[in-house]
Amino acid sequence: MFLNVTALLLFATNAFIQFPKWNNPMPDSVLAIILSGTGVIITMVAGFYGWKMVQTHHVGIDLPGSNDKAVIRP
Repeated sequence: MFLNVTALLLFATNAFIQFPKWNNPMPDSVLAIILSGTGVIITMVAGFYGWKMVQTHHVGIDLPGSNDKAVIRP
C-alpha cells in the first residue's frame, strides 16, 4: 500500500507541476519524465509484491480442501 500511495503522490505532483505549462509550445519535460518513470517503476514493484502475496502466501484465495465444509458459490 505504501508503494502505491507513493506512486500516486508522484503522479499527482507531476500533474500539479505540469498543469501550468499546458499551452507552452516546448515545455521542459525532464522533470516530468523522471517523475513519471519513477512512478511507473514503483507501481511495477508494488504489483510484484501483490503478486507474490497471492502466489506464495495465498492471500485472498480459498484453496480446495482447506475447509472442512465445502463452499458452493454461484
